[in-house]
Amino acid sequence: MNFEANQTIPYRPNSNKLMQLFVAGFIGIVTMTALAYLLRAFGISAPDFAAEYGAILNEQTYPVSGSALWWVGLGWHFINGTFIFSLLYDYLGDRRVLKGERSVKGLLYGVGIWLLISVIIAPMAGEGLFFRYMAQPAMMAVTALVGWLTYGLVLDSMTRVRVVHELHVSEIDRNRDDDRMAA
Repeated sequence: MNFEANQTIPYRPNSNKLMQLFVAGFIGIVTMTALAYLLRAFGISAPDFAAEYGAILNEQTYPVSGSALWWVGLGWHFINGTFIFSLLYDYLGDRRVLKGERSVKGLLYGVGIWLLISVIIAPMAGEGLFFRYMAQPAMMAVTALVGWLTYGLVLDSMTRVRVVHELHVSEIDRNRDDDRMAA
C-alpha cells in the first residue's frame, strides 16, 4: 500500500480490535443498563431503555415490561451499545475527533451519546426533548447523563484506541519502507 504524507489513513480495525471493542461495548452497556434499572428499583427516575426503544416501534407508547416489544427494545439497546456505539467511539478516536486524556475521551463520548439520545431518541419515544414529557425530566436527564458517562468511561478504560492507532500507523510506515526498498 502506498500512502502519501498528506493522505488520510483508512480506518480498518482488525479482528482483535473488533472483538475488544465489542466486549468493551457489551460490558459498558450492561453496566449502564444495570445502573439505570437499579436506580429505578430504588424509586429514582432513570431511563427504561427497553421501553424507550420499544416505544419507538409502538407509536410512542411504552410497551409493558417483559412484553415481546419490551424485549425487542432491550435487544436494540444492546445492539447499539455493543456494536454501533463502540465502533463509533473507535472511529472518532482513530480520526482524533475525541481529544484529551484517555478518561476525558470517554467522558466526552458519553456526553455526546447522551446528547444524541436526549435530542433524537427521547423525542422519537414520546419523551420529548431532554425528557421534558417525563414525570421528573431533570432527574431523568441527569440519570441518563450519568449512565452514558459510565458507558463512556467503561468503553474508554477497556480499549486502547491510541495504541492501536499508532500500531496501525507504524504498520503503514513499515509498508511504505518496504515499497521504497522494493523500488
